[in-house]
Amino acid sequence: PQLGTVTTDVMKLAEGMSDADKAARQHLVAMAEVLRIYYAFYVSDINGSLAYTEAFQARYGGTFTPKWESQQELFNLWDARLKELATTLSNNASGQIALANFDLYYGGNAMRWAKAANALRMRIAQ
Repeated sequence: PQLGTVTTDVMKLAEGMSDADKAARQHLVAMAEVLRIYYAFYVSDINGSLAYTEAFQARYGGTFTPKWESQQELFNLWDARLKELATTLSNNASGQIALANFDLYYGGNAMRWAKAANALRMRIAQ
């Protein structure tokens, strides 16, 4: 499956969980969203405008024809969202599920993911 679909699945599955389970997966969801934004930025950098906010939602009752957003709209959206995600990932990791064996990028280290989110913000700003 496409990465956008997989990361959307992670976020949607977490939305349907109990509050306690959601709280234990805040970092997991934030990591998935950082990865989703990274790949969306990569595609936008090559192709320009694209469907993002409504994309990959059809299986969850969303539209089959998502709206397209301009590159500038996307860059502003991603910058704001990455800032929020970096803050979430920088917060205390106590009570979060352990991802060390499942995270191929940073071994479940939320601080490294926060740095990656901020580095991506810098790249988008360029």
